[in-house]
Amino acid sequence: MKTPFGRLLVGLALLVSSCSTVDFEQQELKLTHDQETDSLTLDISYRGLIAGSSGLDVACAWMQGMVDKRPRFIVLGWPFEFDLEQIGDEWLLGQVDVLRAELTFEKGPSMDMEQRIRLQSVQEAIVRANAAISAEVLSSYAEADLEREAKGWMDVKTLELILAHARRGGPWISLENGSLGLHFPCSQGVFHTAIMTIADPPKMEDAERALLRQALGQLGGVSYAKELLIVSFPISEDVGLQLTGAKDLSSSQNQDALILEFSGK
Repeated sequence: MKTPFGRLLVGLALLVSSCSTVDFEQQELKLTHDQETDSLTLDISYRGLIAGSSGLDVACAWMQGMVDKRPRFIVLGWPFEFDLEQIGDEWLLGQVDVLRAELTFEKGPSMDMEQRIRLQSVQEAIVRANAAISAEVLSSYAEADLEREAKGWMDVKTLELILAHARRGGPWISLENGSLGLHFPCSQGVFHTAIMTIADPPKMEDAERALLRQALGQLGGVSYAKELLIVSFPISEDVGLQLTGAKDLSSSQNQDALILEFSGK
């Protein structure tokens, strides 16, 4: 079962495609906030770009849009492929600038890209994002049978807390004093399960938890009070939140096709 955050993000991402457009061997991301200008900057490095499962034509169209500095980017691979023009929010499009989209080619052959995206009026964007998350929660759970929806680690109490939080208009995301905060209402049972999972050394060594380990290493704070979990990450200009993802694409077919399409441009 997806959390409300996950449902919203996947919903936005799936506006693009049900299959991957472009894939890559490695990605590095850094997110920073400039408090004076109230702007977020996302720096993304893509290494070893190849066509995704949607095919070469789709990959070429997506890449050309990136090269042309259209507001589209990928975060750690499918399904988090975001084309902001497809979302259709004119206010959001007016706040986003693609400052850099530079392709380079290395021996191998390999195609890489450096991308820099800036979002202005971040506090207003957070207000809108919080409203969108609350609307998604109410749409999904307000009339639902919570007993049926409570699956896996999610219990009925947590769903009730999430609904109450949405109805109050409580924040899901905050940005204060250079720290990005994520707010998640949950029962003591769910909180305890999360802590025990994170504290289990063998499980944390699993390869699929590499990103979780990176995120935990950059935590600025964790609090749990009155059945509300808040985790924060420093994203000031001198620190920033940084993540690196990697995957093995050696078995992928036609690895050079996308490179050949763009190497002459």
